[in-house]
Amino acid sequence: MTRAVLLSEFDHRVWRAGFAAGQRPAPLPYGVDELARWGVDFTPCREFPYRLPRKVRDVAEHRAGMPVEATLRAAPGVPGSDFVLALLETQGFFAASLKARRIPPYSRKPLVVMSCWVAERASSGDLSQRKKLVEHLRSADLVTHLSRHETPVLTDLGLDPNRLLAMTYGVSDDYYTPTDQVRDIDILAVGQDGGRDYATLFRAVEGTELRVALVCKSENLKGLTVPEQIDLLGTVTLPEYRALLRRAKVVVVPTKDFLYPTGTSVSLEAVRGWLLRLQRWARVPRCTWLGACARPT
Repeated sequence: MTRAVLLSEFDHRVWRAGFAAGQRPAPLPYGVDELARWGVDFTPCREFPYRLPRKVRDVAEHRAGMPVEATLRAAPGVPGSDFVLALLETQGFFAASLKARRIPPYSRKPLVVMSCWVAERASSGDLSQRKKLVEHLRSADLVTHLSRHETPVLTDLGLDPNRLLAMTYGVSDDYYTPTDQVRDIDILAVGQDGGRDYATLFRAVEGTELRVALVCKSENLKGLTVPEQIDLLGTVTLPEYRALLRRAKVVVVPTKDFLYPTGTSVSLEAVRGWLLRLQRWARVPRCTWLGACARPT
């Protein structure tokens, strides 16, 4: 069994409890528990028994320009691990910084950083921002990313191509399943990352009789005038989000042209129920094409 330390913004014990209660789609964030198939154990390791006071933490992270608490709290478990996995890139910045300075225990263990937006930031940022990204990630032993389109950007950034991995991914097909619930939402739009193009969505529905239920953060709508056809739902829990998908007749995912695959998760989660219906109708074994389409890889 290979033992790994997981650095994440989420409390792993709380996440596992949420999964047991049906509130999370997987036992660990981003479905990394799937690595257990290859003998990787993410059993919560021994941590520091105390937390930094919030104010102290906020000041420290503001000055460092990166999250630090999870990295510090996980440090006692690192010597007994085989490698460290950071989800997502910001959670790996401090560990990578310590590794670059040869500060134990992180300097003594391989560091894998699962990245999402770093290539997009690098392509649109100025020289100083690009240099910071290089400094943060150069010492990582492996940097994964979600699209082959990002690989040239990362190599141009100065990262070793032998330490880059473009990986495929999917969604939890055991969580996003269909029901016989009435589909009473005509159009549903969901998403709160920077890649959503709600300006185009608003122009498309303005002046029509279409109604759209929209799930997003208020920051996503900054500077936009919301048409009367839009029903703002704010942010919702994962069980509420799944229920909305089950009620929607149409799911719209308006996106900008970014390097990382923004909107893909919502698209797969939305189509998951319809694929299951097709699979049952056609009597196609789940393991043939449905699993390949919707199961995390």
